[in-house]
Amino acid sequence: MSRIIKQSAIFGIGNIISRSIAILLVPLYTRYMTVEEFGVFSAGLTLYAILNIIMRGGAPSTMLKLYVEGQKSKGRVIFLAYLYVFILTTIVGLISFGLSGNAFRWLIGIENGKTFIIIILSAAAEAMIEIPLS
Repeated sequence: MSRIIKQSAIFGIGNIISRSIAILLVPLYTRYMTVEEFGVFSAGLTLYAILNIIMRGGAPSTMLKLYVEGQKSKGRVIFLAYLYVFILTTIVGLISFGLSGNAFRWLIGIENGKTFIIIILSAAAEAMIEIPLS
């Protein structure tokens, strides 16, 4: 029981620190960005969060459940979770690249294609990283 409390406290403190840093950075962003640039930045973060959720597709939670239950070999469970996220990330990434032309420029105002590519690749990388962290 004490191990659960200790691990929960560590993760909780980590979440509090990361959220606090995000809040503390807002004055810095607003000082060096125009209102329009900050709006595009916020829209980009929102798009990043949405793409990340879609790209993970529930795989980390499912992998953890199957890993703990031990229904299949643990190596196979991890491999299949990576494969699932990789395939889902590829499909979502291709669709996003296809929509990156006019649709996303119209929706969120990102004119620079490089910025959009960075958002997609960052969301994909985080989706893949989350599997071993589960």
